[in-house]
Amino acid sequence: MLNFFNLAKTIIDVVKNKNEADENVKTADRTVFENMEKKIRDIDTTVAKDNTRSRSDIYEEMRRRMEEVRVENEADPEIETADNSVFSDMQRQIEELQKKLESQEQVQEQVHVNESSGVSHSDRSASDEMMAVTNSMGGSLELRMEDNMGAQKHPIRIPDNALIQILGFSENSIHLDGKETRFVFVDYNGTRGWLLESYLNRN
Repeated sequence: MLNFFNLAKTIIDVVKNKNEADENVKTADRTVFENMEKKIRDIDTTVAKDNTRSRSDIYEEMRRRMEEVRVENEADPEIETADNSVFSDMQRQIEELQKKLESQEQVQEQVHVNESSGVSHSDRSASDEMMAVTNSMGGSLELRMEDNMGAQKHPIRIPDNALIQILGFSENSIHLDGKETRFVFVDYNGTRGWLLESYLNRN
């Protein structure tokens, strides 16, 4: 379950960054997010001692602990109560993570990218359990049908801070902003295509 906890910490950062960037919502005190991370560490310790717990039990525990953070924040007179959107967004992110990882388990049994796609066998096996969050600085990303900049684009664009599944990596790379970056074959809500690795934060 280590990947799950790394991703859970990532989505806390996503919620925190969205809250800080929203001019219409007051920024929550940093201790609210610190408490969220503490709750995750508590779950991590519990699971390490009891590995018989199901994945669904852990998601439910995660949701319960985030509700505890909300109640504790409201009850603490020394810390300003965070806007409800912070907690509702966190719960929504947990639900999205649950759906993504459950879908990932099914896809792992079915995904076989052929050699013509440019995804090598070694890269594919190493990436089966990877997920990432897009980092496009508030913009959106184009999803290409092949691993080159001249390839046809999907009509869908991927928003910033979106959770995606990594299926593999291209063998070729391009020079971007002074660095070499590969193309990454991803799945976003059932749509598959290629993104540049430099726009992803991997767990």
